[in-house]
Amino acid sequence: MATKKLELFHMSGQKYKIVDIPVVNQDVFVVNYYLQLLIDDIERSAKPKGIYSFSSFVIGKCGLKEYNKMKSLSITKTLHQLDAPS
Repeated sequence: MATKKLELFHMSGQKYKIVDIPVVNQDVFVVNYYLQLLIDDIERSAKPKGIYSFSSFVIGKCGLKEYNKMKSLSITKTLHQLDAPS
């Protein structure tokens, strides 16, 4: 599965990373929605951790089924980017 990571700064100035963000075919609302929820949770925390897992957050928030839907969109993109064998 193709994933990305983001590096952001908390309002306190501390840098943090969000990893395991699936790369999808297009701008998918559900990925953006959960990413914004995670960022909002981090911003509300007084002392953020250095690294957060998007996949763990989504699985904890709504379950493995929802995360697997996003993951399947990511797999589709990865397969479409492969070159045909010669």
